[in-house]
Amino acid sequence: QTSNKEYGRGSGRRRRRDQRRRGAAAEEDAGADDDRDEEDGDEDEGGLRAIQEFNDMFANLMSSERTPDEPWPEDAAGVRELIDGGKDPFQVEHGVFVTGFEEAPFHQASKRRDLEILLLMAASPASSETRHRYFYSQGRFVKAPAKGRGCIPTSTGMHSNHFSGYDSLSFEGLEVMILYGYKLKKRDVEAVISMAIAFPDSYSLNMIMFVLASVISWGLADETQLSLEQSLGLAIGGEHDSFVNNRHPTNIVVAELLLQAGADPNGYCFQGETPYDSNPALYQAVKNNDAAMASLLMSYGAKPEEDAQVSEWTEDERGDEHLNVQTFSTLALATEKGMDEVMVPPDQIKIPNPKLLAAALARELSKPLDEVIRPILVVAAMRATGKVLPVGLVTTHILTFCPHFHGTESD
Repeated sequence: QTSNKEYGRGSGRRRRRDQRRRGAAAEEDAGADDDRDEEDGDEDEGGLRAIQEFNDMFANLMSSERTPDEPWPEDAAGVRELIDGGKDPFQVEHGVFVTGFEEAPFHQASKRRDLEILLLMAASPASSETRHRYFYSQGRFVKAPAKGRGCIPTSTGMHSNHFSGYDSLSFEGLEVMILYGYKLKKRDVEAVISMAIAFPDSYSLNMIMFVLASVISWGLADETQLSLEQSLGLAIGGEHDSFVNNRHPTNIVVAELLLQAGADPNGYCFQGETPYDSNPALYQAVKNNDAAMASLLMSYGAKPEEDAQVSEWTEDERGDEHLNVQTFSTLALATEKGMDEVMVPPDQIKIPNPKLLAAALARELSKPLDEVIRPILVVAAMRATGKVLPVGLVTTHILTFCPHFHGTESD
């Protein structure tokens, strides 16, 4: 009986001890859960806060009412003070979407055509890396195989900090870029040509001359040869708008500048509903009854035996698709249109004088020769001296550095 009582008392003590332990463990678990909840809450709150900050930043960038970056001064002393303070003229404060929303101070100075400030900005110590990224263009260039010959370009997309729109770059801006090592890419040339197609005024055409003069002097950074049709008429997303197709009075001058810069006179342009459709530039000129353009192309080596190609997808009785290709002879079309004499190439490929080309463009635009020829002469002077000359000195002193520009029409 005593042992039973002792056993009962012992069992009761064990039960109470176990209960206390279970209670303590439960309290510990509850405390741990509370701690985890607090930690989870902190993590959730931090994540939500980060998302909210990003959303606020994105909304600020997208908002037309947001506060823009403080504009840089337009005087040399003010610009020098900012540069000495470590400011970078090739960046904006909202650095996430720089090119899409705001222009860097260098870009703004370029549009003002302020050579002194552009030179200050380009020499900024803070710009050693960002300048390289700014002097860069990117894009998409698609080629498709063509039946019976090599690949043909079918579409191109372009974007850059400085060739993205009308009046987006001045001669002075490009001069400084080239002086600091920028070498034009094929898409840069195409972007300038595209701008001139949309805005065929004297400034755009002068910029074409300036860009092509740069190509003549230093070549291209990424290609060995310009494509005449791809440069004159950009096939963007299947849509084609070509200088060869629309007979603007300055087309001949621009086409000749392109050819002088090394454009391929046998270049193909995309025309049609499949990537296999193409027209040689010469075929397109004959099709448009443009004897002047056809003669120009022939004088630079266009081959009349290059035929146009048109194709379409058709289904047979089983529903299988087949590509049917049709060719059209350039020579036959020329005979049909009475342009046979145009198809006879000259004995010697002519080498045009840059000054004569500028004079022809000046006549077309009713502009002074000095204004039109300046882009070509500036690049020649830069090549001869290694320096960017002040704007007012270029046309006055250029012949001292470039005596070969003394050519006359008898050259």
